[in-house]
Amino acid sequence: MTNPESAESSLHVFVDGPKSDLDKEMVEQCVSIAQGIVGFKSLDVVVNDKNHGLARSIRTGVNSVFQNNESLIVIEDDLIVASNALRFLNSGLDKYSSSEKVASIQLFQYPIGIDLQEPVFLRGADCWGWATWKKNWEKVEFDPVKLLNQLSQNRNDFNLDGSAHFYEMLQDLADRSIDSWAICWHASMYLEGKMSLYPPESLCLNTGSDGSGTHASTVDYFSVTLGSARESFLPSKVEEDSMYRNAMIDFHRRMRLSSKLTRVRQLLSFPFPMIRKKAK
Repeated sequence: MTNPESAESSLHVFVDGPKSDLDKEMVEQCVSIAQGIVGFKSLDVVVNDKNHGLARSIRTGVNSVFQNNESLIVIEDDLIVASNALRFLNSGLDKYSSSEKVASIQLFQYPIGIDLQEPVFLRGADCWGWATWKKNWEKVEFDPVKLLNQLSQNRNDFNLDGSAHFYEMLQDLADRSIDSWAICWHASMYLEGKMSLYPPESLCLNTGSDGSGTHASTVDYFSVTLGSARESFLPSKVEEDSMYRNAMIDFHRRMRLSSKLTRVRQLLSFPFPMIRKKAK
């Protein structure tokens, strides 16, 4: 969909390098597509010579944009956004620019099963279509060990009353079994006591949840319908919405239960070899 605000927006596209020679052609196609983008105030395409991976690519890209800007919007390539996505993000950036309590403005809304009428705040930050300010990004701690130490006393609260596994993700990052920038972003803003604003209905779809994207699962627990272009009232009071937090806790519990049931089904359907008695 077309966002009218695109014409007044400067677009910076960052293309990661190929992981192997087999990926060179696909990367070249991505570069060609990026260089042909129209409809923006300006276009800057940066191509890495080598593959930096997800976390490093995001960090270097955001750092690069913040060299000359005080705020930015991040949209990854597997997101489809609603026609009012930029308006919502820009409105949030304008309204809360002087607030020390707001971490970010988010586009994605989880399928939590309740009908939200207005945007809501939740402690921490998120990563599927978001906007923030340089002052917040400068406070992000990317050392997972330091974050784990700071969160050890309130691990349960950080994990949404034990329903989520954010703390465990930091442990996986410390063990280098995952490559993530987003969990450090979320943990840092959580420790700062900052809130992120979420729309009443999702203003973006993540097409990378089909199993083709980095860190994606073949089971899409985040399937949503793209929201309408209705106007939303941005709250003046920055505080965590308790009803929304409880709904998120329920969502994560349902997701973890569904994930466990899926694994059980996979195990039960596995073609175990027949067990035969040994001939005497």
